[in-house]
Amino acid sequence: MSLAVSKTVLWTVLALGLGLSAASCARKPAVSLADLTDQQLFQRGLQAMEKKRWSEAREAFRYLTRTFLQSPYREKAYLYIADTYFREGVEGLPMAVSAYQEFLRLYPNSVDAPYAMFQVGMSYFLQAEKPQRTQENTRKAVEAFQQLLERYPTGEWAEQGRQYQRRAQQRLAEHEFIIGKYYYKKKNYDAALGRFQAMFAQFPPELCNPEAYLLTYRILQKMGRYEESLQYLRQVVRLFPDTEWSREATTLLNSAGPHARP
Repeated sequence: MSLAVSKTVLWTVLALGLGLSAASCARKPAVSLADLTDQQLFQRGLQAMEKKRWSEAREAFRYLTRTFLQSPYREKAYLYIADTYFREGVEGLPMAVSAYQEFLRLYPNSVDAPYAMFQVGMSYFLQAEKPQRTQENTRKAVEAFQQLLERYPTGEWAEQGRQYQRRAQQRLAEHEFIIGKYYYKKKNYDAALGRFQAMFAQFPPELCNPEAYLLTYRILQKMGRYEESLQYLRQVVRLFPDTEWSREATTLLNSAGPHARP
């Protein structure tokens, strides 16, 4: 190897060595959570949430809640732990319920209590199955929203809770309708009638499937309870105007005679 080539190789090696050394010096050492203040932990958790690093955010918030018992950030940290579970998606919702309930247990009079109560309801609501399936989570959602409305009947979260409670109730009503219609198709009219009438008694009438009223009319007709059956046709006309259901109900009422018309 020539002297010129040797010098070139030497300078290349030195340059690489210096570059690696500089990069090593520039790389920041990992910061232990134990070295951070409560404010720094809180900011670290918020930054992780912004980047959707949910586990990392929880780790920072949890360390804060367990280490700084008198911190002014502790209350929000508990709430944000629950939020990280909620934002993870369906798989995090069961843990979100527990975390929001823990927040409410620790801070029942918090300004964020209405929000946390709403989020409990939403966590159940988003876990609900289709109307054909069991509706345990839907029932829990209705109950959670009702607790919110009883304690905080006004405000932003009460209004949203009221809307989602109605959606959950409609899902429950549809579940009952599907079962009732199944019995109707099987010609088990007593069971179908029981389902439909229980649905009418339990839920606001406008949330019930209009077909349920027409099927109830037909069942009562089969049972010879003619006068009683007509009230269900009148309800369809009143509750669901300008629909195919109301038009069918009006036709049936007209065929029953002048005294039966709405």
